[in-house]
Amino acid sequence: MTKDAFRCPRCLPDVVLIVCSVLVTVAVMGGFVGASVSKLNWQAVSGAAMEIAGEVISITAPARLAGARAAGIAQAFEVVRKRGIVSFEARGEGNVGMAVWGRGGIASYGPTVALTDQWQTIQFDYYFEGIESISIYSESGYATKFHLRNFQIISGVQPELYDREIEGVSFEAEDYPAVNGRITKVADASGGAAMWGKRWYVVTRLPAPMTSRPLYYFLRVKSSTDKEITASLRNGYQRVAQGETRDADEWKWLRIGPVDAAAVYPAVEIQYGTDPETEILLDRVVITTNPHPQDLDEEVKPLSIAVSGRVRIGRGDEATPENSIAVGPFMLNQTSKLASEQTVVRFAYNDTHLFVTFRCWESALNPVENRLHEFKSQVTADDDTNIYNDDCVLLLIKPDPEADAAYDFVANATGALLDARSTAPDYWGSRNFEWNSGAKVTTSRDEQGWTVSLAIPFESLGFSPEPGARLYVMAGRMQAARKEASSWQVLSRGFHENTFGELIFDEGVPALAVTELPAFTPGTNRLAFNQPVAVEINTRQGNELRRQFYVGTEAQFVVPEGELDFQFRAARPGDLALYYESPFRKVHASAMALVFEPGRDVILNGVRVSSGAPLNWGVNTLRADGGEFRVGDFTFRHPGGDMILLAGHTQIWPNWEEAGGVTVSRGGLQQLLVRPLGVPGHMLRDYTLYFELPADYTVEGASGYYGTWPLKVETDGEVVRHGKKYVRHAVRFEAGVPHDPAFSEPLYRHVAFVFRAPLEAEVGDPIYYYCGSERSKVVEIPQKLQVRLLPPLDGRQPERLIVQLWTGWLTSMDDKELLAKYHLEFEKMGVNECPESSNPNVRSFVLINFETWNFDLRPYISSNIRDRLVDLSGQRSGTYVCTTAMLEGAAFDEYLRKQMPEWYERRGRPDHVNWDYESEVTKSYISCFCPLCLERFRAFAGLDSVPERSEIPSRYMAEWTRFMNMRMAELAGKLRSALKACNENVRFSVYSGYQSETHKRVYGVDWSLLADKIDVAMAGYGRPIDELNATRTALGKTPLVLGHIAYPYDVKQRTAPTYLSAATLLRRAADSTGGILMYSLETLDSRTFNSVAAVSKIMAEYEEFFLTGDRRGDEMSVPGWERDDYEVLVDPSGNRLLLLMNTGKTVRKYGDHEIPPDGALAIRL
Repeated sequence: MTKDAFRCPRCLPDVVLIVCSVLVTVAVMGGFVGASVSKLNWQAVSGAAMEIAGEVISITAPARLAGARAAGIAQAFEVVRKRGIVSFEARGEGNVGMAVWGRGGIASYGPTVALTDQWQTIQFDYYFEGIESISIYSESGYATKFHLRNFQIISGVQPELYDREIEGVSFEAEDYPAVNGRITKVADASGGAAMWGKRWYVVTRLPAPMTSRPLYYFLRVKSSTDKEITASLRNGYQRVAQGETRDADEWKWLRIGPVDAAAVYPAVEIQYGTDPETEILLDRVVITTNPHPQDLDEEVKPLSIAVSGRVRIGRGDEATPENSIAVGPFMLNQTSKLASEQTVVRFAYNDTHLFVTFRCWESALNPVENRLHEFKSQVTADDDTNIYNDDCVLLLIKPDPEADAAYDFVANATGALLDARSTAPDYWGSRNFEWNSGAKVTTSRDEQGWTVSLAIPFESLGFSPEPGARLYVMAGRMQAARKEASSWQVLSRGFHENTFGELIFDEGVPALAVTELPAFTPGTNRLAFNQPVAVEINTRQGNELRRQFYVGTEAQFVVPEGELDFQFRAARPGDLALYYESPFRKVHASAMALVFEPGRDVILNGVRVSSGAPLNWGVNTLRADGGEFRVGDFTFRHPGGDMILLAGHTQIWPNWEEAGGVTVSRGGLQQLLVRPLGVPGHMLRDYTLYFELPADYTVEGASGYYGTWPLKVETDGEVVRHGKKYVRHAVRFEAGVPHDPAFSEPLYRHVAFVFRAPLEAEVGDPIYYYCGSERSKVVEIPQKLQVRLLPPLDGRQPERLIVQLWTGWLTSMDDKELLAKYHLEFEKMGVNECPESSNPNVRSFVLINFETWNFDLRPYISSNIRDRLVDLSGQRSGTYVCTTAMLEGAAFDEYLRKQMPEWYERRGRPDHVNWDYESEVTKSYISCFCPLCLERFRAFAGLDSVPERSEIPSRYMAEWTRFMNMRMAELAGKLRSALKACNENVRFSVYSGYQSETHKRVYGVDWSLLADKIDVAMAGYGRPIDELNATRTALGKTPLVLGHIAYPYDVKQRTAPTYLSAATLLRRAADSTGGILMYSLETLDSRTFNSVAAVSKIMAEYEEFFLTGDRRGDEMSVPGWERDDYEVLVDPSGNRLLLLMNTGKTVRKYGDHEIPPDGALAIRL
């Protein structure tokens, strides 16, 4: 219960008398007072003495005896219908309180503050309705003297109000508990329960509708006595309004109002006043603009199904972002984790149809990722149950929550539809596919994802739409590439359990969408929307439910430590009509507590706190007079004044913590990539990253890229961590580090910290990392990263097969000595090619293209201005050259002859040059639509006339694709010849997608045309068997190198890094005829490095088997092994080699051999 509620009138200062006859009223007339204390017409009250000296007023107050009035000063103001903040500074002795008397003589008490000899700010939010009287007084039981200055009434938040009539918004009191009171079962309560409370109890907290019309609160209450009950609406410290009743033992409606919505913004609590013995039950609260509503006792019947999520839908002839609410995010089934590939679903309706549109983001559809084959859309006919093997969306509709019938819809990207009628309780097993909904499906796809829209006749559902009607749905998605099953609802088993979201039909809804989801870190979190809404944030830990209320485009709310259930609701601000309610889902937030000696004056993030206060995740401001503080095992000394304390601020990319730590081979190297973020409002001139490593670990160095971060690395003392000696290493930034919130990109703005694990270590120990700035008084709490150890690298380089590792920005590293250490490490893995190698035992490869930083064509253009490329829109390029000029022009031949040797020397005379070409045939930097190129196309395609540029995509796409595939191959041959003139032994290769009709258009490559124009073909990723076979057939005897990619390679993603297992790499090697490539170093650790070493040894030992490409796995069966997990290779002499790849999660056996999960084995038969 609260100590400041319903104080005895005899204890109040003599304010009523003063307002009437003594004080001079300051009329503000709707404005706000802003002046020093001494300039206002304060009067001493209740025996206090007042002195004014300059800007300070001093009050001497006698001891406050039991029953005596509080002594202090008072003043009256007139501020009309505005929210304000009463603010002043105080110092001195004892405790000081503040009170405001408002309309009807209702007293509201601000915080009681213990004073010190330091000035401190005291504030009190208040809604002013007219003439208000304010007093500041002593709360001490002894004579005191205190001082005041800088009294102000400053403008508070003025909420936007809407002219809305509210028939009645009903709340079950037990669903909205406040700081005390108790939920109790009551048979005749509307929901079977009510809030129990007594005098001073604050039992319920409710959001407020932002209507410009007067509000009335109706409380359904019952008391144990016939004593008078006063129920007050409290907003913070302010008592806004109150009502009374005195009937016992039966439910009565108690009315409070009229009330201004701005006075209860954004939420109010209900508090009781009565005699000490009376017990009170609160059943329901109804908020309305009608002072005399009817049917308050109307009950709502509970549903027989579990409702997980609600959304309001409006009219429209399709569900679009302009007329519907975005429903999401989608969560993985049987968990509360967000799906990696996200989905948003939208709903709309007209008189005859329900419209449902799924927008499915899909990384495999991005051509840059070279994973188009992973997107599955094979089924084209309706009512084919194989559709579940495709990428597809699912919708389960239940028109009547009390009936057994439900309707099942599954659609894929080809527009195929599988629909069925089901009955409870087994919605899956009872599907009747003979039922036909008559639904229409339309689809589209782009490089970011795919969209499927369904138009479902209401007649097939037996449903009649009208405003206020309800329909119940489950919305889900099956994603093939990552094998994700996700849904809007939180599903504990699968899509067909009895869990539904509720659609609420209305005439129209706003185009509402969430623009930012919470990070779920301890302390303040942010949820943002694209337009103002009334937001309710609900967090539940155990049996404790906490509701937080906000109005606007964002909610900045507090998340407690530990595991909790989270839900949010978004409503129309004017009348709280629900727009969207998310399902509850489990999240976890780990908090850090600030510990210090009791009695110290400590201000954390602007709030005076006691020891044990939780820190915000990220940046905290900490004011103190020095001294020692502790957070967990970390102790630091405060320098005095203001400092910045960081928690979880420094981030390593990728997110090794989520992977359970980083894995390092014994004696091996590992890099940690850190982005210096700085601190808001500061230029950190001495920014330093600290890494604490066990004493037997070695720091090899740290480096930035492109000269972005000049660094100095040095040891900075020893520390003891969990009883073991650690060495602290400091990476000092020699240039200032500004605040840079754009953590996500680019990668070259990171810093690589490189360390080596000891060769003889038995177990891995954690390392600790944090940042700091002594000048700016910035300290970060150390973060821990577990290190796991694997055996030393023991790879072997094949002689002819390629084992190639792509390394991202590594070649641009400032510290070239550190770069050379990587190249030596690659040799231990068995890698024999990497970009710009400095190790003579590791071949160097580089990329070639026509970008300005690579093989620059601008010098040619400056002398041959007419040869500029013309793109599909008709724009001439200043960077790229007409394809016909490159293929036929003598001037370009001369340019290539002169420039290629210079380029080759500048790139370090590489052993291997690769053209990474993955360009759509109408958008490529070699796709020219100038008149000369269009004439060449006309001749190639056998057309009667030269087509317009605009006709190419619409009428001649197939012909243009073949034309551009041919031109790309001719240009590849030309580049190869120019390179061979520089070094006849240089390898020239092309990297692109697998052979398929789609890839010929999307990636611009036909391998059959390239086979005699390149030395090596390189392709990936994944293993689409048909496309893989087509690629090998198209290439003939040209060696094929196959690749695999680790995620995330995009720094915007904070997901756990994947790795390349020995099983996967050996599968790629077995499918290839030229070797393997891995992409890319920055996301890899020794889980991959040791796998590369194991597979490189197999490739080196049995090189002839891999080079022949003679696979006989179909001629042999291996009991207990799936066909994809084994292969048989045959060498030129007919010897057979069995390759086993364990892609499962348990140990598998072959004879006496045991192959661990992700492991591989080669056995000569």
